[in-house]
Amino acid sequence: MIEPRMHRDTSRYSLTAACIAVLTSSGCGLLLGLSEFEDGLPAEACETPADCPGGENGSATCERGACNFTCNEGFADCTEAPGCETPTADDRQNCGGCGVTCAALCQQGACNDPVDLSVGSTGTAICAVLQDGSAWCWGNLPTSPNTSEPHPVPVRIDLPLPALQIAIAPATSSDPSISHTPHLCAILSDHSIRCWGGNEFGQLGMNDAGPDLEFVDPGLRDIEQVSANAFNTCAVDTRGELVCWGAGTSVLGQNAAQAFPPTLIMNGTRQVSMGFIHACAVMRDGTSRCWGENPYGSLGLGDMAPDSVSSPERVGLLMDIQEVASGGIHTCARSVNSTFCWGNNSQGQLGLGNDVDHHTPQLINLSRPDGLSVGSAHSGVIVGGNVYVWGDNTFGQLGTDDAFDALSPVKIDLPRTSKLAFAGSTSCALLEDRRILCWGSNGRGQLGDGTTTSRARPEAVIWP
Repeated sequence: MIEPRMHRDTSRYSLTAACIAVLTSSGCGLLLGLSEFEDGLPAEACETPADCPGGENGSATCERGACNFTCNEGFADCTEAPGCETPTADDRQNCGGCGVTCAALCQQGACNDPVDLSVGSTGTAICAVLQDGSAWCWGNLPTSPNTSEPHPVPVRIDLPLPALQIAIAPATSSDPSISHTPHLCAILSDHSIRCWGGNEFGQLGMNDAGPDLEFVDPGLRDIEQVSANAFNTCAVDTRGELVCWGAGTSVLGQNAAQAFPPTLIMNGTRQVSMGFIHACAVMRDGTSRCWGENPYGSLGLGDMAPDSVSSPERVGLLMDIQEVASGGIHTCARSVNSTFCWGNNSQGQLGLGNDVDHHTPQLINLSRPDGLSVGSAHSGVIVGGNVYVWGDNTFGQLGTDDAFDALSPVKIDLPRTSKLAFAGSTSCALLEDRRILCWGSNGRGQLGDGTTTSRARPEAVIWP
């Protein structure tokens, strides 16, 4: 490392003009009995920069008769090696300056880190939106018509405009006999939507079922939030209108043999969440409504509810709901002060300390939740930046470094977290420092760590 050469404070000495003149040329410090500068390094006198030693990625300077060294733009001296050896334009550990660390990318000397995180309903693909609006995804992604391939590290999606949020639908539904290309929909910066990927059921919103397509515009505007499953896509606009499209399943309340364009489902909606075969929404009045298939009471409508409900029905007496999350065949919701879950509980995914199914919302022993997410059979919430999880742990998706299910919420070892993205048997977290950590099932590279090896403890996503 080239150290700056600092002069002594000459105001402490009575120097004559002649001595000062000599200092710049012959080392007047020696005449004063000063063989070193204040930093203890030998004095290097100079008249011009040419008198000073050079170095890599910078230029020598002569200031007040002493040699110094200035790094070129985009470089810094961040190590013990001589010269300005560190490129700060794209170094994630020294972005724009020594010691400035980025969570994802360093571009032109500035960090470009994640601000949003989403996951498909079976957990085989993950997407993040970075600060500049660029969309990055990993896991099982559409690559060409009717095909998808695993991508174990993030790849950039070239959208026509910056993205605000991405919804991901799986390549396989809850029915193992059905397999198709995944589809994705992104809300762009102008609050329009672009969808791409599989279109077997009309889930791209083009009023027909057909071959896979790239970046189609369903014609929707003013969109605030979007969610998708294997057969359908739903979106909420700024007016509170909920529209859905795709296969005519019970989510649309229509003939399953037909593909439907964007169809108004209801007004007064704030948020929607698509599960495997059901959907739930939070209304602007703080209530929650669910519809679709109802195995094990996943709609939360009570013991006497039918097996399928084609229009949204209010869920019990839930009030002041902030967020709802639809899983495989269970559902959870949070208010400002409380957490509730209902539906299938075969692996403890309701967090009640047992494996008994419930057809109505049940209060979980976790207060003041800040975030919520559920997978096929596991669940998690954020409380004060801490993450609590429960349910199925077959692939280590609880992040407890073992394979034991948890019937009640357990706190896992994570830094402070701002958002969770659980789906299938995979879990991811967006930390407050903007890093993304993932764990659980990894058969399609959805952990983003460059492998297809499942992990029972959180690992950081590896950015290109």
